[in-house]
Amino acid sequence: MKKILIIDDDKVLRESLALYLEDSSYLVLEASNGFDGLNILRDNDISAILLDLKMPEMDGFQVIEAIKKLNLTVPVILLTAYGDINTAVKAVKLGAYDFITKPPDFGYLTLLLDRAVNDMELKNEVHRLNQLVDNSLESILGSGKAMKNIINDIKQVAPTNFTILIQGETGTGKSYLAALIHKLSKLTDKQFIKIDIGSLSENIIESELFGHEKGAFTGADKKKKGFFEIASGGTIFIDEIENLPYALQGKLLSSIGDKYFYYVGGNKAVSMDVRLITASNQDLYLLNKEDKFRKDLYYRLTEFVVTVPPLRERVEDIPFFVNKFLVDACDELNKPLATITDTTMDFLTQQPWKGNIRELKNCLRRVVLMSNKTTITPEIVQRYCENTCQVDTCGTYLPLKEYIRQHELLAIRRALRFNNGNRVKTASMLKISYRHLLFKLKEYKIKD
Repeated sequence: MKKILIIDDDKVLRESLALYLEDSSYLVLEASNGFDGLNILRDNDISAILLDLKMPEMDGFQVIEAIKKLNLTVPVILLTAYGDINTAVKAVKLGAYDFITKPPDFGYLTLLLDRAVNDMELKNEVHRLNQLVDNSLESILGSGKAMKNIINDIKQVAPTNFTILIQGETGTGKSYLAALIHKLSKLTDKQFIKIDIGSLSENIIESELFGHEKGAFTGADKKKKGFFEIASGGTIFIDEIENLPYALQGKLLSSIGDKYFYYVGGNKAVSMDVRLITASNQDLYLLNKEDKFRKDLYYRLTEFVVTVPPLRERVEDIPFFVNKFLVDACDELNKPLATITDTTMDFLTQQPWKGNIRELKNCLRRVVLMSNKTTITPEIVQRYCENTCQVDTCGTYLPLKEYIRQHELLAIRRALRFNNGNRVKTASMLKISYRHLLFKLKEYKIKD
């Protein structure tokens, strides 16, 4: 049963309301003043509150403010005299759900309560689902500041029809993000087609995208649909869009604008009804500045841009991925669950990971496959990931003083990123005093 809390100093009215609401399948709790009401609220799961606006010691406004401080979403319906309607409206603006004049129309009050309770349940369910989405996305993508921002961005843009460009180095998960955007969109039950332009030879790209008529070129022995037609009504994801031949960029541009295209060798317009997501491991803005990518197409493709930073720039996510990939690899290869020492984790966070998440995952899979140890040490990682993981990341062909300086600078920057700019934690991690850290920040001109 839904619990309704009545806070009113009028005992007769409280008892009348309680009798009526209990007949309407509500469980009613009563309080004669704001202080008692708040104590009941703290100890019970209340679905709605009927609150008197004028009470001694603590009035309705003060109760509403106290509920806000408790960070509760319970709807509050004000009970007010006819002459206090303006005051009640003011209270609604401060957060009350609605108001009803005394003596209340019990039939209308029941409707108002039902609506308030249903609205609250709907909001709570939406909030719960949003939390589930956030938690599930973070459990896949990481929970560092950069990824939280990206998660927030894709949640906002996914339900729209914006064209999206995802930029980032190879191995940062651009394809996965594109598929995720599709799953979070209104087209989730429609087709999701991925095309890697970089894997197609230049002479067949147009046919693959737009289709061709029979006899359009040598070897075209039958009519063939292109990916844009196959994906109709859904999402098409074009990876490595920077490899699209310049001549075809114009056809893609006009097709997006006109919402139709022509088969190779055809003269009949075909409707184009797709959500377009593209990706690039290069900076398309710089490419169009160099006349290597059409500026007008660039602006068509970038109604929204998601930039995925490389793993080395979000060090705080590396421990998350290390633990995740270790568990996945042990499960996949039917091996005992391996553990990572703190020294090994520090070692892994200091690596450049030029292949980003993909490289880290491959490294840990090799370690789990080849090692019979259940405790992973830096030496084990180096042995099986020697092309990636090196003790020295600055190079040894420098004067000793400069070599030490570069290592120190690198260590400070990584520690700052790992601790989200917190200088106290950074100093502690580096085993130096806070004052010494401030001196080094000034020396190296590091602005965190």
